[in-house]
Amino acid sequence: MTGTLAGGTKSASRGRGRTSPKGSRIFYTSLGSVDDFGLPAFQRLLLNGILWALDEPVPPADPRVVVRK
Repeated sequence: MTGTLAGGTKSASRGRGRTSPKGSRIFYTSLGSVDDFGLPAFQRLLLNGILWALDEPVPPADPRVVVRK
């Protein structure tokens, strides 16, 4: 996944979704810091991955993700 920032295009995070030979959906992502969980782009990546893994529709609009502390 990449995004455009003020300085140009930067890699924001990486995620992978695939379907196993038995038909299960698998979503994996790895980032380097706990702080990444506070980033809206990462929260969206997780939301999309979870919805995809559950075979639920992924909304085209950017829904607000509420982080409870």
